[in-house]
Amino acid sequence: MSVSFSATAHNGGDDDKLTSQSTLNDDIRVYPNPAIDYIMITDNEAVRKVWIYNILGKRVKAYDVESQGMKFDIRDLPRGMYIVRLVDNNEELVMTRRINKINP
Repeated sequence: MSVSFSATAHNGGDDDKLTSQSTLNDDIRVYPNPAIDYIMITDNEAVRKVWIYNILGKRVKAYDVESQGMKFDIRDLPRGMYIVRLVDNNEELVMTRRINKINP
């Protein structure tokens, strides 16, 4: 699926145009959810970094997929809800998912 966005600002002079296009990959999965010790991400060549944020928007984990692989340790995170952002080499968003961290 591909999503495009375009906006033009008319300010009396030159028009400023902003265009953004991104491809959403429905094949990427973040699992298990809820998670206890680890989260896994299905292999996707576009994903290069995994950033995990708490519900306050603070980044609490940052992983490099090339050196880490597709299994990410979350054992030290407290129980709660987190946002997982998958980004490419240009740090552009590939996908965002919500996960719940639970204790055993």
